Amino acid sequence: GPSSTTGYEPCLLKRNASTFELSFSKFVSTLAMATQDTLPATVPKLDPSGSNWLVFRLRLSQAVKAKGKWGHFDGSSLRPVEAEGVAGGAAGAAADNGQAGAGDDGGGNDDPALALEQAQAQWDSDEDIALYLLSQQIPDSSLIKLERYTTCAARWTVLVHKFTQK
Repeated sequence: GPSSTTGYEPCLLKRNASTFELSFSKFVSTLAMATQDTLPATVPKLDPSGSNWLVFRLRLSQAVKAKGKWGHFDGSSLRPVEAEGVAGGAAGAAADNGQAGAGDDGGGNDDPALALEQAQAQWDSDEDIALYLLSQQIPDSSLIKLERYTTCAARWTVLVHKFTQK
């Protein structure tokens, strides 16, 4: 008999199901990242005059703490560095940071250089998120003035100093 290709043959269904699973997984990952990158509407934008500084500081700090990024604001989360003279220094540096050991992923990763690279990549990603969260809540004039400070902790320190004086 004639062979028909309707797109519903078992081998195609299996491939499409696998593609669907990958697409769905990517969607969930993207959704999780989008949720991580936004603050609730209860966090006000900082008024250029600083008149709402106290409420802004309280709500922003609570929201950022809930997202696990406060260490990038207060400076307690430091970028992992290789510890001098210590084997597995990357994991040690991450542990000193109050974070899970970079190589302790259950996968048996014994390469300190790779573990350090992965820990740094994760820290860089978290720092970018923290910088983004802060940039969305401050006036453009403040954002421009803070551009020369490269870390979220440095920018936050400048803001605290400026607006706590008022």
